[in-house]
Amino acid sequence: MRHEDIVGEAHEEIVGEELVGDGEFGDEMYSGDDYAGDDYAGDDYAGDDYAGDDYAGDDYAGEQLVGAEEIGALRRRRRMFRRRPMRRRPSPKSQAIRAHKLRSAKLVVQRPYSKGRVQSIGFQSLQVPPHQSVDIPNKPQVLFRGTRLIVGSAIAPFFTIDDIKVGRSSQFVATGSQPAEAFKETSTGDNVSLDTCRPGMDIVLQVTNTSDTAQDFRAALFGDAIE
Repeated sequence: MRHEDIVGEAHEEIVGEELVGDGEFGDEMYSGDDYAGDDYAGDDYAGDDYAGDDYAGDDYAGEQLVGAEEIGALRRRRRMFRRRPMRRRPSPKSQAIRAHKLRSAKLVVQRPYSKGRVQSIGFQSLQVPPHQSVDIPNKPQVLFRGTRLIVGSAIAPFFTIDDIKVGRSSQFVATGSQPAEAFKETSTGDNVSLDTCRPGMDIVLQVTNTSDTAQDFRAALFGDAIE
């Protein structure tokens, strides 16, 4: 077979109707109705949907986005801005008067709490009459929350703890006396959890001497102090 025949047949197969003809660039795929016809250049993409009323019609260029409502609101805002009065700069005299007042003014500075530690306060009442109840107050000078009450074991058998109050609030969950021996120094761990007492408030122990003779009462309340 001659060279010209071979080249001719190859040309027809590669560049002929199979690749450049109707199969690839014809009506079926690239230059037919599917890609250049009604689907992509017709009504769907260049017709009423994308260039018609939806995207260039009343919806996007009409009254909804640039309509009377938006234009009217913009004009109203402009009129309000024009009516706003201009603030005058204070005169040097008024500035000097204001600076003098600030120099002589008293400022209240709130200092945050800087430390917390375990401290104690004492309760003492001497010569409590027999079978009598007494209130023993104490006033912490810092924020204080009691966590452990200690009564000396030597006097604990002669007393009962009738109540513990922080301010006016009782710290017992029910009325009734408790033996002071429950708060002896030999007990381990915290035995109370009182409300926080602020400066100016009282912590009051109410105790009763259950013996037949006068007794001295002494106790210590340990807790967290914040200042």
